[in-house]
Amino acid sequence: MNRLAIVDHAKLRVIDVDRKSGTDIGALADSRLANRQPAWSPDGALLAWSAFDRRQTDSPASLAIATPDATWRIDHPAVFPPFYLAWRRDCRAVAALADGPLGLELSVTDVASGSCEIVHRGAPLFFDWSATGALAVHAGTGESARLEVHGADYDHEAFTALALGSFSAPAFLPSGELLAVVVHEGHPVLALIDRAATVQRVITNAEFGSRFAVHPSGDWVATTSGRSASGALVVHHLPSDTMSFVDERAPALFAWSAESIGLLFARVLDRGDSPVLEWCTWHDGEVRAHVRARITATFAREVLPFHEQYARSHSWWSPTGDAFCYGAVDDYGNDTIWVVNIARPNPERIATGSMAVWSPR
Repeated sequence: MNRLAIVDHAKLRVIDVDRKSGTDIGALADSRLANRQPAWSPDGALLAWSAFDRRQTDSPASLAIATPDATWRIDHPAVFPPFYLAWRRDCRAVAALADGPLGLELSVTDVASGSCEIVHRGAPLFFDWSATGALAVHAGTGESARLEVHGADYDHEAFTALALGSFSAPAFLPSGELLAVVVHEGHPVLALIDRAATVQRVITNAEFGSRFAVHPSGDWVATTSGRSASGALVVHHLPSDTMSFVDERAPALFAWSAESIGLLFARVLDRGDSPVLEWCTWHDGEVRAHVRARITATFAREVLPFHEQYARSHSWWSPTGDAFCYGAVDDYGNDTIWVVNIARPNPERIATGSMAVWSPR
């Protein structure tokens, strides 16, 4: 099913792209609540988001979970409104980031019981779930940066002892190996690390840091330099140990399609609070530029600076990998959601809204 979860002002709607029909799934609760940060469960059966009264700093907040057709909903109370959500792969728990009194808090909420555990506090704070439910947390900067892995068969102490380079969110491979920037033989490198925190394979040099995304198959890794340095976008094919050049410019964001070997990336054409991006795809060695658009302030503020983290849990690609979505400001100043079918020349306007996330199936 082609479904988009769309943030439209205070509303959260699910749009069936094929049928052009939609449901306001936030309408089951208090109309005063704002509904933000949608995250699809890996099986596409549920949607989680942050619901809160944005007019009051101390208002009640909740982690809301519902079916896409709004026939069922449950709200788990939250002390502070979450601003980022990511489902565990078994769909039984949701990890959330929120601003607490002592800084950023990473918590995990059990979907069935609503029980919530604070896993880590600190800033900055990034994480990823493994296929088996292990949680890798990267927190802090410089010499205080730590990489922790919570899960069976992972050597927690060995991971915390690693010397780290510059990166944001770690990334698990289906094999359970972890991709991160560590100091290896005296140099920072992007490397695959096993459960014992031992470097198994060096992907690339990371002297200036690295931003990276792993294809769901685990066979492909897209990399570029850290944000403080300009660098090319490169794709590494791990089984053949080969590398493909994608673009000479460091992208604003990049993300893999789950069902095809397609990489979505965006070039910055005009900077500012709402940058103009050129949305491109790479497939079979070919780069195609599809559309230029000024992105919404919400996407520019909430997603773009943290796109590596979102690539671990959210998708701008359709489930079949033949289309992608984006939020843009139209000629009249309205926030709108668009879909690009990569086989067609023109994007399609789907609805009003500032941010959209595609369902995994």
